[in-house]
Amino acid sequence: FPSHDTIPNLELVKQVAKMSGGVIAQTSANLSGQPNVYSISDLRSQFSDELLEKIGLIIDGGNIPTTPPSTLVLLTGDTPKIIPR
Repeated sequence: FPSHDTIPNLELVKQVAKMSGGVIAQTSANLSGQPNVYSISDLRSQFSDELLEKIGLIIDGGNIPTTPPSTLVLLTGDTPKIIPR
């Protein structure tokens, strides 16, 4: 089945991954079609209070560096295929 790996470059995320056995399952923090989220205030501006109450855990690592989103490449066939964002 398709899978991908993202290697974090934030020390906080590396430490959480190490404490959890090296694997973190995550999704993008932004709503589909909305700008990327780089701080808790960005997150709160996109998510309603009702939706925020449903989130099990939010780790506030402060304002993270502005970086482009990851590019996913599907490698399950004979030819690599870039997954559109």
